[in-house]
Amino acid sequence: MKRNLQYLLTLLILPAFLLSCGGGNSSDTEEAEEIEGYPTEEYEADGSEAAADPIMTICLWDNLAVRQTPTDDGKYITALSLGETMTSLDEVKVDQSSDKKREYLKVKLSDGQEGWVRKDLVFTTQTLLIPGKEVKLYKRADLLTASGDTFYPLDLLVVQEETYDWYKVTGIPRGESWFKEGWIKKNDDALLTGEQAKNAAVFVKKAQSAEDNATAASLYTTALDNISNYQVKQLIYQSVSESKTFAPEGANKYFSCWFGRTSTYDYDRADGAPSVKIDTTEYTAFDDYEYAASYAFYMLRSCFAQEQGITPANEEYFDEDQLKAAFEKLTGTPLIDGKSEYGIDKVNPQAVLWLSFNMIPDPKATLGGTNYQKIYDVVFQQNVRTYAESYMEYKSYSNIYESYIYGLDNDNSFDALSFLYDNVGDHSMHVGWWIRRTIDGSEDALWNALRKVLINYDKAWFETKWNNVQDGFGTQYIDTYADEGGAYEEYYEEEEYYEEEDYDYYGDAQSITDYLSTLADNYELNYSCGSSFAFDFSPDEDAFPEDYPGNPTISGYNEDVGYTHVIKAVERSGDDITLYIVDARMADSSDGDACTLTIVQ
Repeated sequence: MKRNLQYLLTLLILPAFLLSCGGGNSSDTEEAEEIEGYPTEEYEADGSEAAADPIMTICLWDNLAVRQTPTDDGKYITALSLGETMTSLDEVKVDQSSDKKREYLKVKLSDGQEGWVRKDLVFTTQTLLIPGKEVKLYKRADLLTASGDTFYPLDLLVVQEETYDWYKVTGIPRGESWFKEGWIKKNDDALLTGEQAKNAAVFVKKAQSAEDNATAASLYTTALDNISNYQVKQLIYQSVSESKTFAPEGANKYFSCWFGRTSTYDYDRADGAPSVKIDTTEYTAFDDYEYAASYAFYMLRSCFAQEQGITPANEEYFDEDQLKAAFEKLTGTPLIDGKSEYGIDKVNPQAVLWLSFNMIPDPKATLGGTNYQKIYDVVFQQNVRTYAESYMEYKSYSNIYESYIYGLDNDNSFDALSFLYDNVGDHSMHVGWWIRRTIDGSEDALWNALRKVLINYDKAWFETKWNNVQDGFGTQYIDTYADEGGAYEEYYEEEEYYEEEDYDYYGDAQSITDYLSTLADNYELNYSCGSSFAFDFSPDEDAFPEDYPGNPTISGYNEDVGYTHVIKAVERSGDDITLYIVDARMADSSDGDACTLTIVQ
């Protein structure tokens, strides 16, 4: 297992060579959340007019000047950040001193300061929307009036008007420099709201316009560190994979060292094989055998140590402690961040993020007189594609992850390699690596770093492959452990569950905790089995039945009788959320084995 983990640890070594680095699940969107709205006519008990509610206004321009007077040359007070909210004081003046005759709005900032801002760059609205996928813009609230413009994931849209099926919105689409206005269809699956979605959109927007990789990486890291919503984090990682590449200064020395250290190893030198010359040495395809990626990443880390002047512990080879120290010194973060509950090394997503920004050169940049695109095509393409294909194969199985976990938890004779060889079609070892990345929490970071390599170096192949396989995700079903009963299998008795498009199941402690945490953080919930309920995501394990250590609990009252239940599984079908429970530490209860959660509309 250790060798296998190190093998795939290399999936992402270089820009196209990020050949590895390795050893939740909520599709619900957040409910529409109103920003404090327009003033309403209210009166005090004595009949006098009540003070109007503040008119909340949002800035859609980064570093927008707040001035002391409503003029272009008014004294500068401070600057507003993209996405920052303020209170409109409902006073507008035109700058008559300028030919542009701009309108200025008087506002009050969150710290109490008052000043004037350009009215065309701030918007008073009751709703802010964040697309979760591409959204088409229409000229009017009619499908026949498509404008040809599109808003993209994590763009910021302010709603100016709405009908039963449509929103009239304003925003700046990704890649554009000015606002677009029009109508979009209401679509709960495509539109997010709430503070986390807004904050993610702001950080991503700034990262997309960054002029260097260090700034972009810092913004993405900040966003990921402060966002807990699983769907929003996936959108941030997706943006990372679509971000531009730079040619980091100094990176060439690591790649030059890498090819020098590997020049006599692991290349397919079959007669007639395509080759590429770097400096004076010819290279063919890097071998795609089981441990090639691990070896490649070991050599890259050795170059990190070599450039830092570290003396190898064993002649020309560095030991793991040296490699660990060199990697952390260079990147500022460890590669491995502890171990999972199953003893698997946890790949640090921040380390993967660093690699994706600093070790993926521009394909047009050169090394030893040859551009990186040609180096990728000859040396690394086969290996990178294997990891991509194995990820897509992994996603084609509806229950392989749950079955793998069930085997680890419940079968003393469980053999991971046999399980994979018996159940996986084409890339059994690589699929196993992806399963372990799901366990350790680095799957999204690694997949989107790999995606970044493919988008920049192998786009035509990747888009064709990706478009052809997505419809097959979740359509394959394995039989192993399917009929054994237990915490996971009993709720998968009917195969049609896997064919439902709007269906999710959470059967292990971590995924249950992640999903319910997202719900509790973002929605008001009703519970059918009692009142005044509360989740405990880190309860005392001594209180559980032996079969469910680590599972969260839910506590509350049912007709004034207190209870605590262990949540052994969560099932979502459409808007229906079912908690499957077992009793623990109960005072008295006859709730049964299933209760429902309802999101308050």
